[in-house]
Amino acid sequence: PPAGAVVETPYGKFTAESMATLRMAALKEPLQLNLMRHCFTAIECVDGLIDVGANLGLYSIAAATAKPVRHVTAFEPSPDTFKELEANIALNRRQGMKLVAHNLAVSDSPGEVSFLRRGKFSPGNKVMAAGGVETLAAGEALVSIGCVRIDDLIDLAGPRDSFLKMDVEGHEISAIKGAGATIAKRCAVAQIELLRGPPDNRAEVKAMMEALGFTFLFRCGADHIFLHADHAARRDEMEDMFWGHAQKASKLLARLALNGPRALQDERVAAGFGRFFNRFPTAVSK
Repeated sequence: PPAGAVVETPYGKFTAESMATLRMAALKEPLQLNLMRHCFTAIECVDGLIDVGANLGLYSIAAATAKPVRHVTAFEPSPDTFKELEANIALNRRQGMKLVAHNLAVSDSPGEVSFLRRGKFSPGNKVMAAGGVETLAAGEALVSIGCVRIDDLIDLAGPRDSFLKMDVEGHEISAIKGAGATIAKRCAVAQIELLRGPPDNRAEVKAMMEALGFTFLFRCGADHIFLHADHAARRDEMEDMFWGHAQKASKLLARLALNGPRALQDERVAAGFGRFFNRFPTAVSK
């Protein structure tokens, strides 16, 4: 779409400048987005999102524009990305919408952290580990970013009503330490991206989440899904939804593999493929 255009998608409205990054995210994470929506309608009292590493707002805006979601709290440390996140939020703002975005990193103590900026809107932008050394490539830079403990911002006296989505590129241990009370008291479902590393935090994060009352359910790509013990009765339902969606994907991909480009000429196959991967429509306005 041309610069300055507004693109309408199944998840809300976004700027044209956001679309390349958002298309990549939607293609990589269709099941995760469907899972979040399912939790808002299927699990009693879950009507909020805590989005840690919000990037351009795909999850936050998809949640804030859905029913019955009542509140969204987003954290995005990169100044460039946050500016675009604010622009996307403004496009979707409606009366009564409770979406609060913070231009902050999250960690286990307040203050400032060293932040690696790899590029404008880059999903690889990340908080550097204390004492970490990084060889900078062309166009990369280290900047100082403010950070907070999530436990210092979230009302811990509220109900267990939140879906936690965390994508912090290796900073999970510190982020969870600073959000432990919130996760234990306010979150019902957690989606945490855990890469193979370095650092490889997968085993430690799973142990931390278990200590906070969560059970590991399944993995969607790099995203690990956890369910709190209070909602253990929903485990089978969530797993059935996951495997049902995955089987549909397998059938579509098998047909594409067998028939190659001709399969895409079959309108039914193409439509199914598009629905599964949540492709963005091309409705563009200026």
